[in-house]
Amino acid sequence: APRLDEALAYNRKAVELSDTYAVAHNNLGVVYRRLGRVSDALRHFHRASEIDPHLPSARNNLGVTLLQRGRPEQVALAVDFLRQAVALAPRSAKFRFDLASGLVAAGRAEEAAQQFAEGLRLDPGWLAIVAREAWRLATTDLARQPGAADEAIFLARQACQATGFSQAEPLDILGAAYAAAGRFDDAVTTARQALDWLPAHAPAEQRRAIEQRLRLYEKRSPYQASAD
Repeated sequence: APRLDEALAYNRKAVELSDTYAVAHNNLGVVYRRLGRVSDALRHFHRASEIDPHLPSARNNLGVTLLQRGRPEQVALAVDFLRQAVALAPRSAKFRFDLASGLVAAGRAEEAAQQFAEGLRLDPGWLAIVAREAWRLATTDLARQPGAADEAIFLARQACQATGFSQAEPLDILGAAYAAAGRFDDAVTTARQALDWLPAHAPAEQRRAIEQRLRLYEKRSPYQASAD
């Protein structure tokens, strides 16, 4: 991952030059998370929040990283950080969607639905962005980077949560993300759900494409998109 290595070196240097620069710590945390170095990421997000308590992205990154870590006992703390981010930047659709994902993890579906709805009101195109990025992380060379598959799963699940796990395209993307992470049983189940939710009038090519991916997952193989 040459670009990530460059970003790591650049942001490390920025922190060395000014340890009290909150944005530099936040950016370094993002790079560490993409590299799969979660503890390092959390350390720098915490430092950014200490330096600048009003930096919403640092609070949001703390919450998202804790959610991606997948420890049930940390969900409540993650939701607290995500709420703080929304309070600091209430017009951010991304922060609303991330908070909604935290609320889903906390079993608070009604509140989550409200946040998803508000996020879509603020930016109707956000779900398409989330789905596109999840697909890119799951099905291109980026999937080989340490934290890419976990991020793809988080984003794809977000798209599925916002659509009630009842639309074929987000489910198809989530299946690809699970496969990229080596979670082939989940990938198979999710691809089958995508086929179940495919409308009768859907193009035959779309059904064939999902069926082909399903066969790959059944063979314990991820899907690799062809280069444009």
